[in-house]
Amino acid sequence: MNVAETVVRKNSHNFSIHVTDKGALTFSMDGEKEKHAKALKDGKLFFIGLQEVIVKGKIQEWKDMELPEEDFALLSDAQERVIAALAEERTISGLKNEDKSTLLKRVDKWKKRIRHYRKNGRGELLDYAVHDFTIGAQSYRFYERRMNTTWAWDGIIINPAYKVSHSLDGIGAVPVHKGALTFWYYYDDEQGWYNVRELTLNEMICIEIIHSHGMVREGKI
Repeated sequence: MNVAETVVRKNSHNFSIHVTDKGALTFSMDGEKEKHAKALKDGKLFFIGLQEVIVKGKIQEWKDMELPEEDFALLSDAQERVIAALAEERTISGLKNEDKSTLLKRVDKWKKRIRHYRKNGRGELLDYAVHDFTIGAQSYRFYERRMNTTWAWDGIIINPAYKVSHSLDGIGAVPVHKGALTFWYYYDDEQGWYNVRELTLNEMICIEIIHSHGMVREGKI
C-alpha cells in the first residue's frame, strides 16, 4: 500500500513515484512495470542501477532524477514519518500487540459511559459510548458506535469529540489506516472524504483502547 505518491514529468515521460507503507520507494515510467528506487537525497530520486530514458530520440542512462521541490518534500516527509513510526512502534499494529494491562498503563485515566440518541431526531433509541481519556496534561473525548458502514473499523465507528484541525467546520472525523500510518479523514460537501492529518501517538492509544476494549467489544452497545 502506498502512503504518498506523485507524478513528475521529465523529457516527455511521466514518472509515478510512491512511498510504500514500509517506507520503501517505488516508481514506474509511462505506466510500465513498477520498480524499486534506491533513495531520496539532495532533491533527487536515485535509481537502483541505471534507468534507460529516451530523450530526443536517443537512449540515455540516468542514475538519478531531479524532482520539483514540492514533490521531493512530499515524498521525503512521508518516508521519514513511516520509518519513524515503524522504528518507534507508533503504529496501530504495534499497539495491538500489547495486552490490555500494558495498553492501559499508557493512559492516566479512562472513563466510559453509555448515552442514547434518536437517528434524525426520531425513531428508536440507539446507544453510543462516550470515552474520556487523560494522558499527562492532555484530555481527549471520543464517541463509539456500533455501525456497519464503509468507514467503520470492524463494525465500530470512533469519532473524536473535537475538531482535528482548526480549519474544519465541525467534528466528525474518522480514523483511516494506510499501511503503518493512521490518518483522520473528514467529510464535506465540496471535497467528500479527505485526509486531514496523521493521528498523534496519544490519539492512537485512545482509539486502540476503544477498538479492542470498548463498549462494542464488551457487548454493551
